[in-house]
Amino acid sequence: RLREKLLEKAGSRHFAKALRVGSCALCVLVGTQQIFVANAGDCQALLIRKASPRRLSNIHNADQPAEQTRLRAEHPNEEDALICKRQEEAPGGLRWVFMRALHGPEAVMPKLSACYVKGRLQPTRSFGDFYLKEERFGKELNVMGRPLVANPASAPYISSVPEVTVSAREAGDVLVLASDGLWDYLSGEDVANVAAGSASSAQALAESITSAAIKQASRANGLSEERLRAMPAGPQKR
Repeated sequence: RLREKLLEKAGSRHFAKALRVGSCALCVLVGTQQIFVANAGDCQALLIRKASPRRLSNIHNADQPAEQTRLRAEHPNEEDALICKRQEEAPGGLRWVFMRALHGPEAVMPKLSACYVKGRLQPTRSFGDFYLKEERFGKELNVMGRPLVANPASAPYISSVPEVTVSAREAGDVLVLASDGLWDYLSGEDVANVAAGSASSAQALAESITSAAIKQASRANGLSEERLRAMPAGPQKR
């Protein structure tokens, strides 16, 4: 019933922009003996136990082979159900040479997002984003007078149904929840290493992990940490 109310509002003239707005979600319930994780999208939950990282959630985006296989199987007659636009730059490329010259052999090249659902969205699970869930909304026109989705023949293309996992809890466990912006630059091992050398409070650990991510992001993009921190939120910073 809630879904129908949201769709009704999204389809009204006043809420037209809501058709293109969505969000990933990651929810965790920590019990006395178990950890319940519900994830829809590309946020991730990482469990650190005895200095070893273990992911408690899967990534739901169009770059993941499992999600690519699922999309193609669910939309066999739509070649554009999955569109890959860019690939990770190989060593020897112009940007790679520039980064090596700027930062030396420790230069980090970020993974470039490559694949999108119907060429529009990376996450394959999210709240909102009605234009990829309902054919009638996909046919709505954008500011250029073109449909939001080209040939929406077999919607829905994405889902809001979360993937739920249950794991045992042990004393001393550390749980880190973060969006894709952090995991684009830090691996589970990176976060575990930061946690091993961080203060015991959750706030101190969060600040240390954030600082490590900013350091990697600044190196990968040829910016100083000071400039990156001072950059206002928006498309440029993303």
